[in-house]
Amino acid sequence: MAAQTESCSFEDEATRAKTLLTGKEPAYIISDGDATWPQAKTFCENWGGRLATIHSEIEQKNIEKLLKNDRNYWIGLTDAEEEDTWVWVDDRPESFSNWAGFEPNNWADDGENCGEIRKKGRRGRGESFKWNDNECSAKRQFICQNAAATDSVTTPLSTILLSFLLPLFLCVVPVTLLSIYFACFRKGGTAETDALKEAELRRIEAEEAARIKSEKMLAIKVKAEETARRLQNPHGLSEEKQKEV
Repeated sequence: MAAQTESCSFEDEATRAKTLLTGKEPAYIISDGDATWPQAKTFCENWGGRLATIHSEIEQKNIEKLLKNDRNYWIGLTDAEEEDTWVWVDDRPESFSNWAGFEPNNWADDGENCGEIRKKGRRGRGESFKWNDNECSAKRQFICQNAAATDSVTTPLSTILLSFLLPLFLCVVPVTLLSIYFACFRKGGTAETDALKEAELRRIEAEEAARIKSEKMLAIKVKAEETARRLQNPHGLSEEKQKEV
């Protein structure tokens, strides 16, 4: 069910704001007037809701649809309790993040401990709907919501199924494919590799046997030539003496 959206001032629209924020249907309230962050928090709580919290991209997109003016709006995010530890007014830590570039930077001299969402990003950066930290004393419009608004957008069934099935798919499919590979292709590949290794070993053994045989034949030839020379010259005469004889 789509969340109801209303715009309200601090006094004239208080009754309508309370009716929406205490109802069972998802509802958001965007203030007409400006307030400091502490004032905005108080207004939302007095009306039966709270400053808007954003715990997922779905909630982020829902709030983006509500913002019509090119302004900054307070949301329920602060690090006033502990610097750089940003928490939401519903006491949940900052898990989903949508900060603008180089934010939060605590730029102001007195610190920037309260979160806002920008309808329009800084010039040239294209950062619409990004978060920024600002001085809590700055005056902004603000966004309130009731608990049903969070419950309606945080965990739809499709998101739950996707978050469960996708990791399972990414894990099971590769393991299955690897099992098939090792069971079929790798087995054949190993046998083929072993056959090549055996053939190479036989080739090396054959070359070594041929080398040894060649050396033996050379030794026999050398010995035969030596024997022939001895038979021709049994007394060991020099060539000149043999000529004289």
